[in-house]
Amino acid sequence: MTDPRIDIPPTGSPNFNEKIREALSTYLGKRGDKLDRGVTLRDLVDAGIVTLSDTYLKYGGTPIAGIGAGIGTVGGGPGPPGPIGPQGPPGDTYVPDLTPPPTPTGTIVTAGLGYIFLTTDDPTFTAGNGYARTNVYGVRNPVGLPVFGDAQVVHSFIGPVGSFPTDLGTTWRIWMKWESIDGVESTAPSGLPNGQVATTGKIGNVDLNPLIITADKIATGAVTPAAFQSGTNPVFFAATLPFMPNPAYPAGTLIIRTSDSKLFRSNGTAWVSNLDGGDIAANSITAGQVAVGGLAAGAITVGTAAIANGAIVNAMIGDATISNAKIVDLQVTKLTSGSLRVGSFIQSTNFTSGPAGTGWRINADGTAEMQAAYIRGQLVASQIDTRGLTIRDIAGNAILTAGASVAVSTFGGNVTGSVAGTAASTLTTNASTALSNANAALAGLPNKLSLAGAQILTGPVTLNTRDAILVGTINDGLYLGDEGLVGRKAGDTTFAIDAAGNAAFKGSITGSTVTATTINGGTISGTTVNASTINGGSINGTTGTFSGTLTASAVNAVNTINIAGNSVSSSAYVTGTTTTSAISTTLTVPAGQTMKIFALGFSAGRAITTTDGNLQTSTYTLSIAGDSVSRLSYAQLYSRPPLSSPPQGDACEQMTVFHAVDVAGPTTATISFTATGFVNGSGSASVSKAIAAFGFLK
Repeated sequence: MTDPRIDIPPTGSPNFNEKIREALSTYLGKRGDKLDRGVTLRDLVDAGIVTLSDTYLKYGGTPIAGIGAGIGTVGGGPGPPGPIGPQGPPGDTYVPDLTPPPTPTGTIVTAGLGYIFLTTDDPTFTAGNGYARTNVYGVRNPVGLPVFGDAQVVHSFIGPVGSFPTDLGTTWRIWMKWESIDGVESTAPSGLPNGQVATTGKIGNVDLNPLIITADKIATGAVTPAAFQSGTNPVFFAATLPFMPNPAYPAGTLIIRTSDSKLFRSNGTAWVSNLDGGDIAANSITAGQVAVGGLAAGAITVGTAAIANGAIVNAMIGDATISNAKIVDLQVTKLTSGSLRVGSFIQSTNFTSGPAGTGWRINADGTAEMQAAYIRGQLVASQIDTRGLTIRDIAGNAILTAGASVAVSTFGGNVTGSVAGTAASTLTTNASTALSNANAALAGLPNKLSLAGAQILTGPVTLNTRDAILVGTINDGLYLGDEGLVGRKAGDTTFAIDAAGNAAFKGSITGSTVTATTINGGTISGTTVNASTINGGSINGTTGTFSGTLTASAVNAVNTINIAGNSVSSSAYVTGTTTTSAISTTLTVPAGQTMKIFALGFSAGRAITTTDGNLQTSTYTLSIAGDSVSRLSYAQLYSRPPLSSPPQGDACEQMTVFHAVDVAGPTTATISFTATGFVNGSGSASVSKAIAAFGFLK
């Protein structure tokens, strides 16, 4: 791994401060590569790499006491041992030397204002394989004369010189011991019997503590302006400004008001907080720091670009002071006058003239050019030149279009002149005749509808309403309309037949013959029902043909009395004559179905000759799709003269085994029956066996 760090430039370099900041930020891990972050003593202790000295945090000195517990256990424990390396040359075996070091010599204990300084002779001893450190024992501010047994370790250092911090005016009794590399201390300490004494704040025998002024030695209000050297004025702090004039606060006295942290200066008669212009550095006053009320009239002279946007308000502008020459751009929203006078025209910014133009323009002479206009009231014009006018009603329907014929019914009043070449008088006559004929037809309609039979209506009748023929009400009756023939009861549709031949019924359908591609219903009854698909809660029929899958959701919905033999079951039967070999048969289970298979294995009796008088045993196994059950058979002895000892005779055995298994399809299930194991005797060469199997789809 390469080291990318570079040295800090000389102190006179222009980027010295930035490089110092960069180096410190990198050390803290706030910038740069994270691997370049500095490692602190805390990091080493937290990682378990080292242990901290017991006296370091309190007395300073050497911080590291030894190797930490985390060495070799980082990551949860040591890893597996590695391969054995080549044998090295023989070396010396380290033997610890437990010989105690000598008592430190040349010990000197002195004190400064805030430190205790320690000195010994050079520790050149070889006992314990040499010098490791000097351990310092002490008693702080003792009462009476302490002994070494009263002391505890307060510091340790390496070499002949050491020190540790302490408070001012503190007395210490000090003893010291040397410690060897093998961890053995001197048997006896230096400074016996009562330790070497040192008190901070003393030089030789002169105690400086009474001469040192600390905050607790200054009484409240003891320091007055008179206590300061002539020409030196203190800075006072007060929640409120003292009254003026006051000889205690001559001119030049400074006071900070603690209620708002503002600085005030005495001019001898009053407190002032304003500054002379010469005391203000350039660019030191930023936006928002000076209130308008704090400026005298005419006190500020500015150049161009010195006034911030929005700084000049209406009250600062005199009446009639803005002329046309001062206005470059003006938004329309700024115009609130009751009238607007235009000498030439007003127009949109995108205006172009002509049939293909855009935008709008209103000229000073009263003419205008627009893309479109919405007029809420009456339009009065001496002439309208449209060349393509379309007039629409309130719903947006075109009622008058240039170049197209207009129906007379379009006009609600009198029509004069001519329309599409026809005189208005002729149009009026035709309209009156049409209205008279319509009234006559309406007057005779009740008589037409009251006639009987086929004479009611002669010819096709077109009904354009949704519910053209209604018997009862729309929610409780029958109607013939755009949905077909529909029946409703209490707002619920009970049946509907549309023009495409689709029919839906909520009640029962009863008939001697019902034929359809699909029949859906709660109850379907008929002497003969033929359909590719029948869905119903109850299906009744004298005769019928069904193929496919019959599903009944209710328990006992299909009774066996209504199921023909072998209609939903499978069966198989096989016989055989063998001693140990199996006989077998199969049943087929269709895809998506589960079949309950029942099997019965039977073995006929056979003769077995016995010579030792013991019972004879055989094992019979019946298996369905790999699921087996076995039974043990005991032969029954019968005597055969002459009797002998041991008894001799013949045995005859027979066995019946039953088994049932659920088998999921699609599969071909094998059912087998086997007889094995003839013990203590000889049996016939063959045994008659049989299997009967039945399968029912679940």
